[in-house]
Amino acid sequence: SGGTNRLGEAGDPDVRSAIGELPVSTGAARTRTLDSILSTAPWPIAQIGYLNIDCEGHDLEVLKGLDLARFRPAIISIEALKIEEVAEVGSFLCAHGYSHRETIFRTLLFTLG
Repeated sequence: SGGTNRLGEAGDPDVRSAIGELPVSTGAARTRTLDSILSTAPWPIAQIGYLNIDCEGHDLEVLKGLDLARFRPAIISIEALKIEEVAEVGSFLCAHGYSHRETIFRTLLFTLG
């Protein structure tokens, strides 16, 4: 019935997805920063036009793994599920020269300037 995924910490007792589904299976996953992924891409990336981050509650961590001064995405959309996440994401991006333009359900839209 379900088609959701969830990232969690090892040993986390709450294994349900955001909509309350129990897992069909679990497994370990290795993570890398966006900087690491982009630095090994087979094509050169000088700037990002649009960046969408939706990583099931780990969105700010993913964003912090990108050198915003280097890649300078013109538009960033990022999911924030909790009120404190909205404030943290907003504070982080505003400190890097972004302005909050719109909130669509749980997705925040930021642009440079």
